[in-house]
Amino acid sequence: MKTRIIKTHKRSIKKKKPTRLTITLFILCVLSVLSLGRVLGGEKSQSIFSLKTKTPANTEFSMDSLGKNKASVLVFLSESCPICQKYSPTLRKLYQDFSAQNIGFYGVYPSMFIVQDSVVSFAKKYNLPFTMLIDSNQQITNTLKAKITPEVFVLSQEGKILYRGRIDNLFPAIGRKRTNATTHELQDVLSAIVNNASIQVKESEPVGCFIEFVGVK
Repeated sequence: MKTRIIKTHKRSIKKKKPTRLTITLFILCVLSVLSLGRVLGGEKSQSIFSLKTKTPANTEFSMDSLGKNKASVLVFLSESCPICQKYSPTLRKLYQDFSAQNIGFYGVYPSMFIVQDSVVSFAKKYNLPFTMLIDSNQQITNTLKAKITPEVFVLSQEGKILYRGRIDNLFPAIGRKRTNATTHELQDVLSAIVNNASIQVKESEPVGCFIEFVGVK
């Protein structure tokens, strides 16, 4: 009898093992799906559109207003960066060519030491006609992971990054400048968007001045 009870108990244990394994696998699958959902939905929960910032006039600017555009161009700028200064004619021309086609343009100033009057002066001196945004707390900068000025980010109407990188290849490296750009990444991306075509280049390496981050010595 004792032997029989032990055997029955062993059989009972053997029967339970697959059930526990199945439950474990099921739990792991559920956790994986939830984790994947957070990854896929993370861009939405941490969306650039959820942020608010300031204009040089010290008025609040809600980034969710970018959703009204077919696409939005965020250009990270520094009034003291020579390469940003050199690109002002190109940015002005792109604004003139694409703003009427529901492409929004925004200059983002990521310095924690930014002086609002200097932004106004810079935009006026270089005749930049688009909206300027003060990102002194670097929320926009950190959300998009911008590192350089000038560096551009093209966002879809839903806030997805369609392109990030340089404006063109006029500056192949610091201290080097071509007579004329031979590739025009930002222009090509915007042309593809307005023509509902596929974007061929989605990322490139920007060349310019490094952004100094809050808390980094």
